[in-house]
Amino acid sequence: ELACNEVTNQLAFSPKRYWLCAATQKAVLVFDLESRAVIASLVPEIQRRSIIPECIAVCWSADGERLFTGYTDNTIRVWDVPG
Repeated sequence: ELACNEVTNQLAFSPKRYWLCAATQKAVLVFDLESRAVIASLVPEIQRRSIIPECIAVCWSADGERLFTGYTDNTIRVWDVPG
């Protein structure tokens, strides 16, 4: 069991590591499945907006180095995930 404590919109397994990514209402969480710990919490920088966009889609790149996320503000963000 992984403690997310939020509505989860989508899950994606890393093709390179034993990681699981969860698109939640407030952040994109990357879990290490061996330790069951959150290794990254990705939150977009939002300027001059009263409504924070929600992540509704996640997809790893084929090499597992980047994470593509889709938000309710019609923006796709690309993250370099450390590890």
